[in-house]
Amino acid sequence: MGIYLEKKIEAGLSTLEEKYPLKTLNKKYTIGVPCEKDENETRVGLIPEAVSSFVKNGYRVVVERNAGKWAKISNLEYSEAGAEICDDTKEVFQADILFKVQPPTLTEIEWMKNNAILFSIIHICIQTVEYFKALIQKKITGFCYELIKDECGHFPFLKAMSQITGKMATLIASEYLCHPKYGKGSILGVVAGSPASKVVIIGAGTVARHAAHSFLCMGCEVKIFDNSIHRLNRIQDLLHAPVSTSILLPPKLAKAIQEADVVVTALYSKTSISPCIIAENVVKQMKTGSVIIDISIDQGGCVETSVPTTQKNPVFVKHGITHYCVPNIPARVPYTASCALSNLLIPILEEFCASGELNNLLHMQYGLRNGVYLYQGTLTNSIIGNHFQINYQDINLLFDTRLG
Repeated sequence: MGIYLEKKIEAGLSTLEEKYPLKTLNKKYTIGVPCEKDENETRVGLIPEAVSSFVKNGYRVVVERNAGKWAKISNLEYSEAGAEICDDTKEVFQADILFKVQPPTLTEIEWMKNNAILFSIIHICIQTVEYFKALIQKKITGFCYELIKDECGHFPFLKAMSQITGKMATLIASEYLCHPKYGKGSILGVVAGSPASKVVIIGAGTVARHAAHSFLCMGCEVKIFDNSIHRLNRIQDLLHAPVSTSILLPPKLAKAIQEADVVVTALYSKTSISPCIIAENVVKQMKTGSVIIDISIDQGGCVETSVPTTQKNPVFVKHGITHYCVPNIPARVPYTASCALSNLLIPILEEFCASGELNNLLHMQYGLRNGVYLYQGTLTNSIIGNHFQINYQDINLLFDTRLG
């Protein structure tokens, strides 16, 4: 299994433009915003304000009818922003630059034109080698939101969605703890005369910080576990509240989980595959009616009993424990999430339009270049290449980064 790409870069023998010619961006380019066909995806690729950024720079923007339906954004709002409302899905996918949330399906990739530019999420752990083969065959240039960095080297798109996810964890826990079918009939937090809810959070990143802050505000007793003392120290400093922290010692973690009302897994893996932290025998020892929110499910999950669920059927019960394992929690608040996504895109779009050529922008912006996983059909992401046994080329070798 594997695709062996014959294209090689020989430094100094030719320029990037000779090897990878790109058309100059101009008003003839078409921007496409299709509907998300995945029933679990309610967000939209661009909000009207982002559409305006393209239109004022002379671009044609085509938005599929009802693309913003679930985010409560009307066709009229897109039209007033300068977009053309289109009823033909295939026509939208014929755009030169596509803005989606979920990765396109194999059928949608067939509709795309050769050498198109795609902005979307990837979800490596649920993709297949056929997906990447199809993109490679179409010579697509693909940008992954999760991989784009800012000038400080952070991941702004991932951070924005993580903030939303962390805050949503509290609402989800509250909903199911008191649920007559799935919960234990208790309120999240603390009231006079009853003990505080006990919450275990695994991970100490952005999701964990925002989740912990929200749980603490509700009066919960919070314990945070992570495999990094640095991250544990940082989250304690940022929370400005009494919170118990510990490295991931199995006996100590198991005891805390057995006593917990809510367990939230929020470990992010750079390899896109989450480690299994909570074994099934530990889940069996939890209190009946407790809730597990496996946020790491989009990378495979940290709980042995977890399996992906959907927005329509978000939970299941295993060993008396309610499991919430929806991969894209921000889709529960599509308007907020779509605004957050587009607000991060707008500055990039402005530079994208002003730069004249994609090469110029990628040459100047290392952070944006980091988000490229396919460059005109050449795979440039090592994690994808190694996972699917596809040959890849380091994108930094495709650009002359020497000053002057």
